Amino acid sequence: MDRLNRSLGDYDFGYCHDLAFANSTFSVLDGSKLDATDFGNYIAGYEGAWHDEKYPLLPVGLEPVYAMGTYYHLIGDTTAVNDRFDFQTGYPMITKGANAVPVSLSSWLISHAIAPEVVR
Repeated sequence: MDRLNRSLGDYDFGYCHDLAFANSTFSVLDGSKLDATDFGNYIAGYEGAWHDEKYPLLPVGLEPVYAMGTYYHLIGDTTAVNDRFDFQTGYPMITKGANAVPVSLSSWLISHAIAPEVVR
């Protein structure tokens, strides 16, 4: 994810520079309501998984989302408390967003043919 445009930028809903969304809630596809921070992670996961779905032969969208979440937590660039690696706060919401992306038959076949043990 591009640091200037996504994380800590206009699309980081929980930690954006003008705090426009700080007290907002967002309803997502499964009917749950997320606060701004959780929604930012949800959108990041959705976008990463969407990329992987659109380009199944080049699945490099979702893994960098998890990696950057861990990176920002390691350097302390987060509002989370007691979650050094992002496993408790960010990862579940990233995964929830990723799971909301519809899976096409072509990407399912490719993912099962290339790496059947790694299925989204």
